[in-house]
Amino acid sequence: QKAVQLKPNYYKAWNTWALLHFGKAQAYDDRSRRERTAMRQHPSLHAQQQQQQKAQFGVQGCCRDDSIGGRQHEADLREAVRGFIKSISLRPRKNLQDTLRLLTIWFTHAGITSVDSAVQAGFATAPLDTWLGVIPQVLARLRSNNKNLQTAIRTLLRQMSFLYPEALVFPLTVASNSSISGLADSATQLLEHMSRHAPELVQQSKLVSRELVRVSVLWHEKWHEALEEASRLHYNEADTDGMVALLLPLHKATAGGTETLREVAFVQSFGRELEEAHVLLKRYQKATA
Repeated sequence: QKAVQLKPNYYKAWNTWALLHFGKAQAYDDRSRRERTAMRQHPSLHAQQQQQQKAQFGVQGCCRDDSIGGRQHEADLREAVRGFIKSISLRPRKNLQDTLRLLTIWFTHAGITSVDSAVQAGFATAPLDTWLGVIPQVLARLRSNNKNLQTAIRTLLRQMSFLYPEALVFPLTVASNSSISGLADSATQLLEHMSRHAPELVQQSKLVSRELVRVSVLWHEKWHEALEEASRLHYNEADTDGMVALLLPLHKATAGGTETLREVAFVQSFGRELEEAHVLLKRYQKATA
């Protein structure tokens, strides 16, 4: 802390500061994880330990200790984010490891107000090229159920799309073709935003991606992956509408005609069954409309 105060532009001091708080936050997370595991595995023993602690320290004492620990943990997370942002901004060469540690905090603890605020402040101060090396990790979190995290990621990617469209356009194009609807929808929206200032680049990327997929991902593989995901949606999550929405585009693509010998062979082998399944899906849609 003294080094940071005396020389605020020294990246090594900020890096050490960030690693210290990052280690403390991880230790707290690990302890909490072990306690939750023990509580699930041995609920009676956990309840007995709690009673002993209450008898020794009192109810208020136990609650106060938990509250103090939680506040210290939040402060460690906030300072770790601030330290990594400073270290990344001041370092003459990019350090991927620091960026990954920063992402770990952000993705794991998104929703904590002070952490979100520190990350947002980092977007304004850290160079945008900081995030170029972690685009796949950032894009993967577009499927998160945390709305605040999704919004922050979209904001970051929109900012990057103006300065580094070439770095973003192809990963976004690939993500827009994902069978995971949340990821595909978010990537498609970002591509539409990018097409306002780089329309030719987006169009060319879509063309290249479409042709690469056509020649590298066979219909057998597409259907196998889609049927596994559809089965999970229907049986594990009781999301029949999601299953239908996933399968109908594939039926449409298959019915659009064949272009290669492998596609011809696929239709000859499975065409009749797929047509029957398509009829049943449409019948379900009509019945539930």
